Amino acid sequence: MVFDEHLEKYDLTDDNMAIVGFSQGTMMSLYTIPRRKKTCAGIAGYSGMMPAIETFGTECASKPPVILMHGKNDPIVPVEATEKAFEILQENEFKAEKHLYPNLEHGISMDGLNDGLKFLKTVFS
Repeated sequence: MVFDEHLEKYDLTDDNMAIVGFSQGTMMSLYTIPRRKKTCAGIAGYSGMMPAIETFGTECASKPPVILMHGKNDPIVPVEATEKAFEILQENEFKAEKHLYPNLEHGISMDGLNDGLKFLKTVFS
């Protein structure tokens, strides 16, 4: 897997890795990372959704902390997708937080950047 190759190349362990994704990157992160056996430092996801919700709970092998951030006016990926992903994470006992931003469409705001940075500083402290 690509993650393992990069971790080995830079002599890092999974707890030295956080994944930050936007839109499809969030979807890929929420699908892939919890299914890895080793827990990474965290997942920061912007404007995405959780694929394969119906199998998520039974396929999870690790539970990294997660922050989900989404604009309330997103016309591409509805904000309800983040609401549902957050609900699934909570049901599966993930340490998760959610931030919804008014007047934001499909993008990342300064508030989102600051919340993501604060999350990364916390998971790496």
